[in-house]
Amino acid sequence: MFPFPLRHILLSFVFFCVLQICISAQIPRIYQENKPAWIQKSSKSPQKINQRDIEAGFVYESLDYQVHIEQKVVYSRQVKEIVSTDGVDQAGQIYVSFSPDYQKLFFHEIQLIRQGKVLNKLDLSKFKVVANETDLSRFLYNGTYAAYLILDDLRVGDKLVISYSLKGFNPAIGNKFADDYYFQGTEPIALNHVSYIAAKDRPVKFKTFNGQSDPRIEPLGQGLISYSWEETNLPVIHSENYEPYWYFNHKYIQISDYQSWQEVADWAGKLNPVVTTNPGGALKNKIEEFWARSKGDAYKYLALVTRFVQNDIRYMGVEVGEYSHRSNNPNKVVEQRYGDCKDKSMLLATFLKTKGIDCELVLVNSYNRYKLEDFLPSPWVFNHMVVKATINDRAQFIDPTFSNQGGNIRDLYFPFYGNALVIKAKTQIEDTPRDVNGKTKVLEQYKSLDSNRAQLIVKTTYTGYQADNNRSMLNSTSRTALEKNYLDYYTKLYPEIKRTDTVKVRDDREKNEIEIIETYEINKFAKTEDATKKKYLTFFASDMFSQIPAVNSNRKAPVSLNFPFTAEYEVQYVSDKAKDIQDAPVFIDRNSYTFGKSVKVDGDTLKMNFQLAIHEPSVAIDKVPEFMEDFNNTEDLFSYSYYINDNGSIGYTNGGISTVSWFAILITCITLAFCGFIFYKWNKKEDKSRLIYEADYVPSIGGWLVLLGLGLVASLLRITVDFFTIGFFYSQLWSAYDIYGVSQGIVFRLLVAFELIINLLTMSLLGFTIYLFFRKRDIFPKVALLTIGVMFFGPVLDLLLIELSGLRIPEESPESYTELIRTMIFGAIWCSYLVKSDRVKETFVVKYRNKEVTPTAVEEVVQQDNPDADNNENIKEL
Repeated sequence: MFPFPLRHILLSFVFFCVLQICISAQIPRIYQENKPAWIQKSSKSPQKINQRDIEAGFVYESLDYQVHIEQKVVYSRQVKEIVSTDGVDQAGQIYVSFSPDYQKLFFHEIQLIRQGKVLNKLDLSKFKVVANETDLSRFLYNGTYAAYLILDDLRVGDKLVISYSLKGFNPAIGNKFADDYYFQGTEPIALNHVSYIAAKDRPVKFKTFNGQSDPRIEPLGQGLISYSWEETNLPVIHSENYEPYWYFNHKYIQISDYQSWQEVADWAGKLNPVVTTNPGGALKNKIEEFWARSKGDAYKYLALVTRFVQNDIRYMGVEVGEYSHRSNNPNKVVEQRYGDCKDKSMLLATFLKTKGIDCELVLVNSYNRYKLEDFLPSPWVFNHMVVKATINDRAQFIDPTFSNQGGNIRDLYFPFYGNALVIKAKTQIEDTPRDVNGKTKVLEQYKSLDSNRAQLIVKTTYTGYQADNNRSMLNSTSRTALEKNYLDYYTKLYPEIKRTDTVKVRDDREKNEIEIIETYEINKFAKTEDATKKKYLTFFASDMFSQIPAVNSNRKAPVSLNFPFTAEYEVQYVSDKAKDIQDAPVFIDRNSYTFGKSVKVDGDTLKMNFQLAIHEPSVAIDKVPEFMEDFNNTEDLFSYSYYINDNGSIGYTNGGISTVSWFAILITCITLAFCGFIFYKWNKKEDKSRLIYEADYVPSIGGWLVLLGLGLVASLLRITVDFFTIGFFYSQLWSAYDIYGVSQGIVFRLLVAFELIINLLTMSLLGFTIYLFFRKRDIFPKVALLTIGVMFFGPVLDLLLIELSGLRIPEESPESYTELIRTMIFGAIWCSYLVKSDRVKETFVVKYRNKEVTPTAVEEVVQQDNPDADNNENIKEL
């Protein structure tokens, strides 16, 4: 017997050796061999690349991608030319990813060509083979590895040649084949050679995109056919910010030997059959438990099993080999309490079908929202599995990978995945629903405490899918961190802000509604404008602002949007100094989105309202210019700013500190000068159809004329107040519709100019009419008729011009139409009175400068108007 210490040392040594063997056995091997004999040579030579197009310091002199479908081998070769020191860093790392569960990696050559000399750099011992797990961030273990090598002594001017083969296809698709290939990338390519070799009887189909040519087809003998492409001088394709996942402007091809989507569905159904006979163990117990709790009610049972699969089976998958597309046994998933989308969908389907509830598994793409009709049938266009359940002829989609969903099971939110393929016999492509059952409502209430302090109370309400999303966030965030995040957000707007109460969260799972209330106190609430030293307040709907992507004017790609999104944002400023402020409302209504904002004063509260709804996942290419015009000044669009006057009241601005519109002042001066000139000339005219009394015989204003006079004065006061609250003399009003672009901005300016002129003309006419009224001038009735006509037909013409302009202006409020109808009715009454009333004819008889008339003339007038009455009695009555 060895002494104990020696035996301990020997056992440790044996354990270490076994451990090293186990570790070595787990790391996949890589191999070296000559190029496959079936490789085809390109018939073209690389074309010279414009040096100005090189970005990463190297250029692809050639790329070679060849697939032997029957041998299940993919061959790749690339030749990189290093043109700068940046290229040494970028191109000097070799990184090849593979799945050792069904693939083997063979290197054929790694060479450096320097000044015509070939240097062999292929040494497998220098490679590091590491697990790269490209999907681990999504809680998916796919068993992928990478062979990694950093080349030494790489210099500018060198050419690097690398070729290798991957042998083996994913066993999940059996003997079928599907693939796609992109001819362009982030670096220019001098020559790109692509080839697929297939048996003659393999019914492969190809589809080309974005101008890519069709393949050259050549028989190779031995029952094989080659499909190949040779492309030269391929430019760089730059992606743009906020491109949709589905958008590709690269030249690319798709190949598949699946003949229909039904064939794809059949493949998926055979790989993932829903087995309902004799579920055992933990699964059977759960099925019976939930069925008993639901008392046989299908919807209650659906709710129970859905909540269990979503919340109690955590999302984690081991997608190695064929399990990249095959689900695990549902009983195993229940026992281990985790699974990927296939596992969770299969488990939910088993729960339902076991109790006779109709359901199917469904394939979708969670990123691309494919229009499947545009692509060849292929399993690779999908990356996600969900469930479609039908109860009482009512079908609904359920995503078992979601968690913390609330509300009635019938209203369970399901994201828009575009086209879906239901795994069933006689299947067809279906559209997933565009579920927009959810909203964010934000109420920010600022209460003025004194000249420069305010209390801020923020109430945020999430419903529907917005509640689902925020519930997960709340469950994974501590209250301390939550309060800090919210305070940090408002600190960016108001540096001297402090929280005065804890953040209160109310989560109503049944209604699927979350309410969050924050309370703050702000010091130095107002800001000071540098140029004028005036204090002002700015209110900003930042939650909406963040939903609008900032894109360049020369954009050529669609714009991805956060769909679905619906929000209402109301900012209230409570102060006894609030007054009637009006800003030009904004309303934008497009196919992909709608936006509106308005402001009003309600008692002591200034209310600023913003609304934004996104109806589509993206803005189409042909609508991008329109999108950019709509949101070319988002900071002003999503804000209101107001000066603080010396008395504490707030003054008009619109989306920024206001400046005087000299254009409006110029129009005002011209219009008033024109009116003054016309009225000066008109005042000297006489109504020759009327005979006039001497001054001593002019009667006083009485009867209904008193009401007419009061009405004229009241109308002038009302219109004047409205005129100065609209803000005609602020430049922000005139530029409000610049968000629609130059042409729309000009049209809006013309409309504002028309309204300004009509208002000035109406006020001037009213003022002149009132002057004539109290002077009892003979021309008063005609001028009054003209004034009433302008007061009615001016707004009517304005509405007509707005309709013809095509501007997206909100509809007039019911009060506006009521006022217009009231003007029409009273105008008709007073017009009739002015034309037919004897009192009017007898009162307004004074000519310009009161020219003398004789009593005889008076008697003649009375005789003409009252031929059957006694003249003396008539004169006495007057």
